[in-house]
Amino acid sequence: MQRSTLELHIANGLTGYQIAEKEGLSQTTIRYWLRKYGLKTGFEVGRKPPLQKWDWAAVQKAYDEGAVQDSLCVMFGFSIATLAKARRLGLFKSRTLSEANKLAHKNGSFDYAVYRTPEYRRKAAKNGGYKPGSGCGKGAWASNIVGQPFYLQSSFEIRMAILLNKASILWERPQGFPYTLDGTEHRYYPDFWLPAFNVYLDTKNDYLIKMHAPKIEAVKAQVKIVLHIISDKQISASYLEDLIPEAKVQLDKIELLPQDWEIFRVPKPRRKYVPRPPSVRGARKTKMPEKVVLADLIWQAPLTVIAARFDVSDATVQKWLKKLEIAKPPHAYWTRRHSGWSHEEALHPRPKQQTIPRKLTDEQFRTIRARIASGEKLLPLAREYHVCHKTMRDIRDGLRYKHLL
Repeated sequence: MQRSTLELHIANGLTGYQIAEKEGLSQTTIRYWLRKYGLKTGFEVGRKPPLQKWDWAAVQKAYDEGAVQDSLCVMFGFSIATLAKARRLGLFKSRTLSEANKLAHKNGSFDYAVYRTPEYRRKAAKNGGYKPGSGCGKGAWASNIVGQPFYLQSSFEIRMAILLNKASILWERPQGFPYTLDGTEHRYYPDFWLPAFNVYLDTKNDYLIKMHAPKIEAVKAQVKIVLHIISDKQISASYLEDLIPEAKVQLDKIELLPQDWEIFRVPKPRRKYVPRPPSVRGARKTKMPEKVVLADLIWQAPLTVIAARFDVSDATVQKWLKKLEIAKPPHAYWTRRHSGWSHEEALHPRPKQQTIPRKLTDEQFRTIRARIASGEKLLPLAREYHVCHKTMRDIRDGLRYKHLL
């Protein structure tokens, strides 16, 4: 490659990659010739070009005239990361969302038809208002009056739990109830169950009460439970007295105080790791039983049952047997006993009978050949003559007793 060609490309401000693209060569070849002629491009390896290379006033002017950021990258030859860096340094100012929408309306690039379809309106109506995961729910751990801990998923549930605890009413988190809606099976989980009154409570905001109305009606009709839906403004002792007249005495003069509600803001603390104290030699929690007792127990129950009785592991029981020199039952002894074997049979199991390959006589071979030719099945014949199925196949195919064929 000529030196003058490389010098011309370098004077035009091309990088090694751009020179390789223009000359149709690889970057390795371009680096070789640059090193041979002692030339360098304006960009060092591993270093990005400086922002002063571009005229940001011209970039801003093109952007203000209506160009988008992707088209600016193509027009001026920089990346979107370079444009973001220039924006952070104050060299470039982007449009706000309202200015971008106004420009889209002005240029006619705003597609109104998309937002006028029934599908979009249905999705917007369904997803409007409360949005799952938007951060409005504040859960915390709470305990009922008997100390059972439960996780409450919203501030509504926390307030209801405080109200029930102050009224000394036992509440629990119920299991889900199966129901069917529009041909699909679902499960409904109320927030609270009051065992003393067999009443279920579910706290919801006004939007969810409206959206879940078909689901709630289906649950009431199919499950047949006493379910009360309570909104934010209805979480009070007076409203619960109207719903549950039996609890009027307990709910009388009960009020929610701010300090009562704040104690549930603290999450349930994790259990701290407490290291076990060093073991003291001879300080066994469970004492080893006497030899006579253990020798009698070992033939009455399996090792796991004996270990559970002494609150130790089965390995500990085996150590006791080894230390006291007590013989334990053989392998699979208790499995055989549970299968109906006697003590002697389980202690001395019968040896497996070895199968001796049976040899057919000449007369039997001819009979089998005739019956196979008449269309009889091979498996019943193999069972009748006490041979394997493969032997019957070999007889059918002529691979056995060839001297009789």
